[in-house]
Amino acid sequence: IFKDAGVHSTMMTVYLGTIFTLLNFLTTIVALFLIDRVGRKPLLTYSTGGIIICLIITALISLEPASTFNLVVLCMGIFGFIICFAFGCGVIVWLAMSELLPTAIRAKGLAICLFTNSITSSILATVFPLIKEHIGYDGLFFMLAGFTLIYFITAKFFLPETKGKTIEQIEEYWLSKYPIEKS
Repeated sequence: IFKDAGVHSTMMTVYLGTIFTLLNFLTTIVALFLIDRVGRKPLLTYSTGGIIICLIITALISLEPASTFNLVVLCMGIFGFIICFAFGCGVIVWLAMSELLPTAIRAKGLAICLFTNSITSSILATVFPLIKEHIGYDGLFFMLAGFTLIYFITAKFFLPETKGKTIEQIEEYWLSKYPIEKS
């Protein structure tokens, strides 16, 4: 992405990648302290909302020809994306899954979630260059913003807050919403 945006130095792309990784690491540490103070749902909502904004900015700047200004805006969009991802989606989804899955199926459910996440990530990483060739970075980032909008809607309107609740209280919430018929 950086090379296509006009970064011609391999060393500079390595530096930008290092900054990307460092931001992810540091923001994840901050998120660990915020989870129990702010709550899962607000962080996930802010995170997905921020990701959408950053993806749209990145898509819009990708429409423009390479320039120093556009490269700076692109970096801000990409770095903003990783910050938003790290303080919400990157951390909370795993905590939420462990809290939201009923005890009886938690181990299998987490295994399925991890497997699905790994497969989806691998597929996206594999097809990312192919999609970019067909619809460009702008189309790709707009498409990802659309998928993230679905994530935002799910987090905002369908995900219960689990902060300060016991596993039993969370299970009671789901049973009250979706009662299991006993045969």
